[in-house]
Amino acid sequence: MATSAFSGGSSGTGQAGHPWWSVMLGVAGLLLHGGSALFYISASLIAPLYGVLALQLVWIVLLVAGLHLMRRNPPLTLFVPAASLVALAVLAWFGGAFLGWGPSMHG
Repeated sequence: MATSAFSGGSSGTGQAGHPWWSVMLGVAGLLLHGGSALFYISASLIAPLYGVLALQLVWIVLLVAGLHLMRRNPPLTLFVPAASLVALAVLAWFGGAFLGWGPSMHG
């Protein structure tokens, strides 16, 4: 009989699993991180190709971190989309201030 890595016994608090509400918070965090991908994709309007690729790499690393947190401590997964948006803002600011990224570079 196969068992889930996220849910324990009937009470949802088994030793090998996490409570249902904990898993739901983790799923919400992963879904929000998926939504943040839209902002990373729209960064192609201001960043050159190497910048877009670097930003996508950051997003993927944060996705892997979120999946790791989902297995270890699902509620902490809610920090992943926040970290994702902060990383995007900092990297876009850095690119605009020091590397010359901006909308004028595409026109």
